[in-house]
Amino acid sequence: MAVLKQLVKVASKKKLVGDYWQLALEFPDRFDFLAGQYVSLKVDEAGIRRSYSIASKPNGKMIDLLVNVGPMGVGSRYVLGLKEGDGVEVLAPVGKFVVDESKMMNGKNKLFIATGSGIAPFRSMVMDLLTRGFKDQIRLV
Repeated sequence: MAVLKQLVKVASKKKLVGDYWQLALEFPDRFDFLAGQYVSLKVDEAGIRRSYSIASKPNGKMIDLLVNVGPMGVGSRYVLGLKEGDGVEVLAPVGKFVVDESKMMNGKNKLFIATGSGIAPFRSMVMDLLTRGFKDQIRLV
């Protein structure tokens, strides 16, 4: 998959708990990515970018990001300032932290361990595996 620069739209932004926000982005066309990949958002006019793992399963034009705004850096302030309908420049899809299907489809139970916003790529992976009919036990801790 080629990494493309695209302008996407903020479909929704929702406070979850504490410093965590869910940001839903809508692509103009179908967006193909592998569970575990991330997007890089342009967060200021100087071209500074911040990367956020995709927390949703691959399924069309929409993706969800889980953002920890606790650090209150340039990325945090940018995300907090976004409103529904705003345009966002992204580079996507990026990353190789994806499920190796040859190792997943082996009849063994799976364990994913994460903390904080680090859960995002694992959420994407688990949702994708379940959608594709994965039958082994999966634990997300």
